[in-house]
Amino acid sequence: MNFTSFQNWLNERAAQKLEYACLMLGANMPDWKEKISIVKEEDLYKEGDDYGYEKEPHVTVVYGLHDDEIKEEQLLDEVERLYPVEVTIDEIGVFDENEDYDVVKFNVPLVEDLEDYRKHFVRYYPNTQTYDEYHPHMTIAYVKKGEGSKYAQKVEPFDVIFNKAIYSTPHEEKKIFDLGELKGNSKIPK
Repeated sequence: MNFTSFQNWLNERAAQKLEYACLMLGANMPDWKEKISIVKEEDLYKEGDDYGYEKEPHVTVVYGLHDDEIKEEQLLDEVERLYPVEVTIDEIGVFDENEDYDVVKFNVPLVEDLEDYRKHFVRYYPNTQTYDEYHPHMTIAYVKKGEGSKYAQKVEPFDVIFNKAIYSTPHEEKKIFDLGELKGNSKIPK
């Protein structure tokens, strides 16, 4: 593809206002409500039923997948071969780049399996990345602009096992897979 046709392709994609698919790892955390209660309800940012507290504990592996260009069967076959990922959480951080709200989050350490999963799916599946760096995290809540920084702190360390994979399409269809035994390394090629 030459530069002109590539530029035309980019312009077409921009005009289509595409939304993207997402691959996440979810965790079963019976104490999730207790963990996120650190954020005061009066600080929450809400728009109808959106935003506020995060309902499902998860870490995003890759957002920006071009669902319309992916052979979903192939991707899902690889997703089914992932192993669970175990991390220890010990810190709350904040994303404050949005002009409307702050995102309070548990910082997730970039362990080898998580990094390998991300590299693989970014490398082998069409995607658009809007950030230069990957900062794995578990969103706790969306809070009013300027309220997030007071929550940034070290916390009593706790372990999380991400034991399910979630593929979410732009149309909010979710495919959920239980992951195999915790073994430390996935079966996806590097």
